[in-house]
Amino acid sequence: MATPVTQLDHSAVRERVLEEIRGLLDELGSQGALPMLNPTSQLDRDLGLGSLERVELLARLETSFELRLPDRVASEANTPEDLTRALLTAPGTTVEDDEAGSALRASVTVEKLHRASADAGVFSAETLIDVLRYRAAHDAERAHLLITEDGDDGERNFTLTFGELYAAGNRCAAELARRGVAAGGRVALMLPTSRAFFVSYPSPSIRRFAPTASRSTPRGNRQS
Repeated sequence: MATPVTQLDHSAVRERVLEEIRGLLDELGSQGALPMLNPTSQLDRDLGLGSLERVELLARLETSFELRLPDRVASEANTPEDLTRALLTAPGTTVEDDEAGSALRASVTVEKLHRASADAGVFSAETLIDVLRYRAAHDAERAHLLITEDGDDGERNFTLTFGELYAAGNRCAAELARRGVAAGGRVALMLPTSRAFFVSYPSPSIRRFAPTASRSTPRGNRQS
């Protein structure tokens, strides 16, 4: 049986929050984000947890700590430390006190059903671009890539959603066409592992160019 949150100190609650996040990232196949996990990690920018994943995380925390969290926590809590404070200051409503379930849990169920339906449809895609186009249309805000780049002021971390990647790929493809690359034309790509590489990679296929070669210098980037 889980220990009530009122009987735990701040550090114990924080460690359990981090453990729940580790478990969720592992289930999502986002192990690449685990080294970035700490009490001040940004749930979306650093860990790639979109709106659905954050709601799922809150539902897990409710179960683990046997209490109900206000639904606003899903949008207001941005770090594991924020979640820890929310748990420590949550009203004393328990799971048994709310048998009908919260709006938060209901939204998890609805979003899971929607995601399952979308995932079933993606299996009809025949090419990588078909998959990307489908995800951009049905799952545009979901984080797809977590990218680390070297800059003059050190490392910088970026997140690309499915929608952002597809839109940027279209812009790149349009620029290639403007520069005279016709449908079926050959395109060679050689870029460091960066946003530019991931944006450029799908762009030839979007406009039905023919990439003859593509090369990325490994940089330890993470894909989710």
